[in-house]
Parts: sequence; C-alpha cells; structure tokens
Amino acid sequence: MRLKTFMTIAAVVPAFFGISLLFTPASLMETNGLVVNDSALLFARSVGGMLLGVAVINWRARKDEGSDTLWGIMRGNIGIHVLALITDVSAIYHHVITKNPAFSIVVHVFFIVAFGYFYLGRQSSAQSKVG
Repeated sequence: MRLKTFMTIAAVVPAFFGISLLFTPASLMETNGLVVNDSALLFARSVGGMLLGVAVINWRARKDEGSDTLWGIMRGNIGIHVLALITDVSAIYHHVITKNPAFSIVVHVFFIVAFGYFYLGRQSSAQSKVG
C-alpha cells in the first residue's frame, strides 16, 4: 500500500467515527455497551468534533509525502492510537466497554502498526540515502 492511500484511509476512518459521534452518538456508544446519558452524549459529540479535525489534518497531509510536517502528523497519530488503545483496554478490563471489545483494539493496533511501518520506513530510507 502506498503512503497516500494509507493517509486517505487514516482520514476516512476518523471522519466516519467523528460524524457518527456528532450526529448519532447514542447508537455508536450502545454498540460498545457504554452507558448513555446527557453528559456522555455531550462528551461523545466533542470527541466526534476532534475526530473530524484529525480526519481533515490527515486528508490534507496525504498529498505532502516526504515533508517534515507529514512525519510529525504521523507521530501524532501514533500517539493518539497508543493512548486510545491504553484507554480502551482499561475500559474493557473495568467493564465499561461491555460489547464488541475487540473492535476498538483491532482498529487502534492496525493504525499503530501501519503508521509505525510508514514512519520507520521513512527513517530507514533517509538513513540509506545518507550512508
């Protein structure tokens, strides 16, 4: 897979979840067995807005192959997914996420591995050009 294709996927996935959290937060929360109340809905909508922001950033960065900005965006995405994975594992362990626990883990691990692959590939190609 090419980096541009991956960055397109990395834009579409958070856009989908962001739109879902903004407009139908209860449905998305219920698929994970989360408690739905007014506070949770408000928080879910704000997370949806942030995910749309990540989607826009990734979408715009997909055409900027090789730039330092793109690599910074990739590091930021790795951080987002590592922290989200830790949070989701904790939520599963503490029985906050009670339905479909594997889904979020698979999504976050996929993005951690994929961003890591492209980021480390960039690092090794830069070293081979120097050496």
